[in-house]
Amino acid sequence: MEEWLRLAEQMRDAGVLFLLLTGGEVFLYPQFRELYLALYKMGFMITINSNGTLIDEEIVSWLRQYPPKCVSLSLYGASDATYEAICGQEGVFTRVDRAIRLLKANRIPLELKTILTPLNIHDAQACWEYANELGILYLTSTYTFPPTRKANGEEVIRLNPHEAVQVRFESNRRISGETTYREKIIEHLQKYEDTKRDPGHELYGFTCGATRNTCWMTWQGRMTPCAMLEGPYTEPFEIGFLPAWEELKQRCDQILMSTKCSHCDKRAVCNTCPAANYAETGRFDCAAPFHCEMTQYNLERMNDFVKEWGMEDRIIRRGEKEP
Repeated sequence: MEEWLRLAEQMRDAGVLFLLLTGGEVFLYPQFRELYLALYKMGFMITINSNGTLIDEEIVSWLRQYPPKCVSLSLYGASDATYEAICGQEGVFTRVDRAIRLLKANRIPLELKTILTPLNIHDAQACWEYANELGILYLTSTYTFPPTRKANGEEVIRLNPHEAVQVRFESNRRISGETTYREKIIEHLQKYEDTKRDPGHELYGFTCGATRNTCWMTWQGRMTPCAMLEGPYTEPFEIGFLPAWEELKQRCDQILMSTKCSHCDKRAVCNTCPAANYAETGRFDCAAPFHCEMTQYNLERMNDFVKEWGMEDRIIRRGEKEP
């Protein structure tokens, strides 16, 4: 643990403010409290990722003394039956529910997150209702990255592109509210129309915070651009945090998307990125058919909604001029 704390000191001195501690399950790490407390005293704002199964009264009492920025808790479903189907153990939701209510009652900053898959999609509405009833911020994702370290032939249990888009619409509608939901759809369609007018021809790579304001540290001590990639990587334990950061940034600047992606007039409403392309195809510069299909269906559904609402005049179409 000492080498991790020495690295943390370098990060602090370089100006890093936010840390995310995740696993596996962080509370399984025997020295987690010692590590957390040392990082806390360095002044970092810490988010803890957890599945909630090990959080009890004693842990919550300890967190009250040293409150994190947030506990980001994974919610796999809204019943013991769903948890058993996913985790293979009985009574898990009951334990997680208890942990959530303890954190809430003790005013520990908390958010709930669900990745929706074929194993828990039937609980989508119930999960939202559960979080809404407790007044807790609730986030969902309908896209599952294929793990880049998966074994050959290993099945990825996830929604297909059409299911992922449809469920995302339903989820956003619940979470955002009808008015905000409509405005977001109109905003996205306008971005699409604007991109069609000026599609551009520039190659681009990482457009998120990867190596701009974020990085990921693996359990082996490697620095990578994000959690979804095992490489490129640098080794901060060998060369120091700042040199590793600069080297990783230079390597990532060389990673470009496919020409199909960079020339696509739908790119403004597409969620793909180099990491997603790599996870889907094994290459950074190869467009992922899964995302192409998601984006096409996403546009079709947004246009259907706008027609249904009679709000087509809110969007300035390609070739049209503003009044």
